[in-house]
Amino acid sequence: MNRQRTTIDMIAKQAGVSIATVSNVLNNKGRFSREVQDRVRTAAEELRFTPSALIRSLQKGRTNVVGVRTWPYWYSGAASINMELLSGIADGLTASHLDMLFYMDVPEREHRNRARMFMDGRVDGLVLAANLFPAEELQELANSHLPTVVLYAESVPDGLGAITVDNRSGILQAVKHLAELGHRNISFVGAHGSHDLDERADAVLEALRFYGLECGRFIRPQSYNFDADVVVEDLLHGSVRSTAIVAGDDNHALKLIGSFRHRGIHVPTDLSVVGFDDAPPAATTANLTTIRQPAREIGRLAVQFTVDMANGVSASSCVTTMETKLIVRGTTGAPPTYTS
Repeated sequence: MNRQRTTIDMIAKQAGVSIATVSNVLNNKGRFSREVQDRVRTAAEELRFTPSALIRSLQKGRTNVVGVRTWPYWYSGAASINMELLSGIADGLTASHLDMLFYMDVPEREHRNRARMFMDGRVDGLVLAANLFPAEELQELANSHLPTVVLYAESVPDGLGAITVDNRSGILQAVKHLAELGHRNISFVGAHGSHDLDERADAVLEALRFYGLECGRFIRPQSYNFDADVVVEDLLHGSVRSTAIVAGDDNHALKLIGSFRHRGIHVPTDLSVVGFDDAPPAATTANLTTIRQPAREIGRLAVQFTVDMANGVSASSCVTTMETKLIVRGTTGAPPTYTS
């Protein structure tokens, strides 16, 4: 069933005025008597008129829409900060009276140039996860002057806003916590695939050296969706077993804990595990000791930076690093009295 869309000429006919008068009244332009304004607005309401968002955006030069592109759904896993990040972005958009155009990759779809998808005027700004775009496309976005905030990037071109987290401080807190519990041999598991995971891996080695601790196994799976059973077999190999593991993120940690449980290895009685991110399942399902990054706050701030840049604030003023914090729960404790 199709209903004809109400047009301003239909309103003009019902109100007994010109089309120009209808346009001006609805756009708050010109001076008209209260009686004329009431007739136009009453006719528009009775005919259920809704103005064209496309036309208004062309008139104003803005769409009031921010493009958002975060990690694909199959990549981020259940213990991901993705939903917290998106919730924060939604908070920011609501506070700024903006809408969101959400982009997400799907399997087998290829895009020759993702950056150009956003340069056709459909959005006023862009928030994106760094590792989804190659460096040349980030540069193209910077050259386009589209207000863009990049999340979790090692570096961004001049002209882009950026928000990162203090991975090194977070890892240092985690290793210090384990050292104070008495752990002396600590392993790391963190996949390749992002700047954050790489930085956390480097930070573990630095922290172990700083506290004079041994690095047991240093495992970097090639895929984020790694086989936890294979990794656990690697962790258990050798004459000296680590008494604690620092994981690249909460998803890593939860997968490892599940695999250990199947082998009768209890956390934290036999082995301590620390995650990173403090994704919702860390507290709700795993009681996981982890490093919290303020994902929801990052989402809100990303929108604010985008709005600021659209209003003329320089991109260099829209760059920051967010603090991280150790959250101690139930997956860390003193090491066992002996290991094999």
